[in-house]
Amino acid sequence: MQSGRLILAGLCLSISLFLCLFPVQIMAQDDSGALLEQAWELLYRGATEEGIELCESIIESFPDNPEAYYALAYGVDDLWEFERCIEICDAGLEVDPGYAPLWNLRGVEYYKLLDIDQAIADFETAIGIDPSFAKPLYNIGRLYREIGQYDLALENFNAAYEITPDDPGVLIERGWLFVSLMQYDLAIEDLDAVLVQDNGHAIAYCLRGIAWAFNGNLDNAFDDLEAALELDPDYPLAQVTLDLLRAEQAFGTESSQPDLARVAFELYQNGDVPQALGLLDVHLAQVPDDHDAWFLRGAINQTTGNTAEAILDYTNAIEADPTSSMAFTTRGVMYDRIGNQLLAIEDFNRAIELDPENVTALASRGLLLLLLGNQEDGMADIEMVRKLDPGNELIRLAMESGVLTETGLNEESWQALNFRAIQLAGEGDIDGAIELLSQSIRENPDEFTSYVHRSDFYQGQGEFEQAIDDMEVVVRLDPDFGYAWFVLGSLNLNLENFYEAIEAYSALLDNSPGNPFHLSHRGYAHSRLGDFDSALADFTSALDQNPGHYMPLIYRGYSYHLAGEFDHAYDDFDLAVELNESEPDAYYERALIYYEIGETVRAISDLETTLELDPEHTKAAVLLFEILNTG
Repeated sequence: MQSGRLILAGLCLSISLFLCLFPVQIMAQDDSGALLEQAWELLYRGATEEGIELCESIIESFPDNPEAYYALAYGVDDLWEFERCIEICDAGLEVDPGYAPLWNLRGVEYYKLLDIDQAIADFETAIGIDPSFAKPLYNIGRLYREIGQYDLALENFNAAYEITPDDPGVLIERGWLFVSLMQYDLAIEDLDAVLVQDNGHAIAYCLRGIAWAFNGNLDNAFDDLEAALELDPDYPLAQVTLDLLRAEQAFGTESSQPDLARVAFELYQNGDVPQALGLLDVHLAQVPDDHDAWFLRGAINQTTGNTAEAILDYTNAIEADPTSSMAFTTRGVMYDRIGNQLLAIEDFNRAIELDPENVTALASRGLLLLLLGNQEDGMADIEMVRKLDPGNELIRLAMESGVLTETGLNEESWQALNFRAIQLAGEGDIDGAIELLSQSIRENPDEFTSYVHRSDFYQGQGEFEQAIDDMEVVVRLDPDFGYAWFVLGSLNLNLENFYEAIEAYSALLDNSPGNPFHLSHRGYAHSRLGDFDSALADFTSALDQNPGHYMPLIYRGYSYHLAGEFDHAYDDFDLAVELNESEPDAYYERALIYYEIGETVRAISDLETTLELDPEHTKAAVLLFEILNTG
């Protein structure tokens, strides 16, 4: 697929999370419960730094409470400091090796660091400790699906379903997997169950429509796809699939099944990355040795900053075609971007062995060798590229940017300075790294990469205002750089700069419409400013994308409550209770509704349940005392 290969030039890398985590609150065993409740509340609403500080204080006073370590690790994960998160999990597991949420969270961190075996081991440990804990089952199912082990993925999704049979999120995930496994009747059955609970899920209609198409029932396929578009007229997966089926029907093609790889590429071109990746998953389940599809999936993940998945995709492309010089080249580029220069050099070497005239691999290896101090071999590669391709784009850009001269590396170029700064940071000299980056910025004020690195280091030092200042420069220089907007959104939300946070998440949503993470955080910012209509719209959109997540329901219900729409608030809290019967805040918020509408007996029941789940839930205890002493 030539279109996939052309994406290589000028790739822009940002950081992206794969697995979605929601904290699992476990009853504290000491007087730290009330403080932990405050910490979780801070983390829930995005005040990450404040939550982390409180967790650290709790651990100082109560070092034997594993939930405090879990809350701290959860907050650190939100900052994407994966190795630090693992260290905190390890400390918590020394306190209580039987605390399943810590094993689950550590498994997620190892997955992000591409240590698949350790991630699987940690998820399995969490499951062994608490077989009723659905989250590690769901996470390991997602992991197995990502690495193509569909039988194990199904086994774990089935186990999660047994624990939470009414969770629409689990049903939708398993429905997708059944489509991948070509078990269309079972996919339809799961999606039927979702729509019986709530017929407002556009994604369920769309997926069921695809399953009907593969089953050969075009009438039902058209009905479901049109229903999806009625609920969400801008739903590109439904629209593109419907258009393709109509075209195939009009031209009398022999197969009624949609060409999913083609649909995926069109969706990607239209900017709908999640659906494009989802359809490629389905296609690759049926054609697992399609090198071009794996390459396209890797290129999509690379351009959207999903580094870990991109590396896995290129690895699968190599397994499908071990002679693919381009797949080795692109995987080498990815290894270089994450700082693993040794693996990058290995991949560039293999790419050049397969195709000695692969100028992209030669140029990439040459520039990397120069940065590593190997002047002789690096310039040999550069000279070879100049002979094979005198107008080579990578060499031209390196010359124009100043990193490369006719005779070798420019040691004072911003690229060289940035490279040395990253090396210093790796050695623990953050102040030295910031100083080098500041020098690079003074000499090259219009090059945004130095600002990005310096902002990251400022964040690690807790200097958030400086970090924000740097990222604001980045988005002025490159308004489409998503990672900068993400950092601006997160930091401003934590600092309660809600207008600025809304601006950042809005920019992210311009490039990634429907992203539930960005919608939820923008909705929270709107609610804190009293703009409940906008908040409700964002929470509702987030739930359409992730119907099985209970926290957006609680947030939306809270906004409904503040807006005086008690019926809608009650519906959300009630559904949140159904989705997670062990979440005390869902019962507490529902109790407030009961209390305000005069249903005192039901309010008391929910407050008692809240306190059974969390005996330190101060707000519930205060309200229950008030009701019992005024009734």
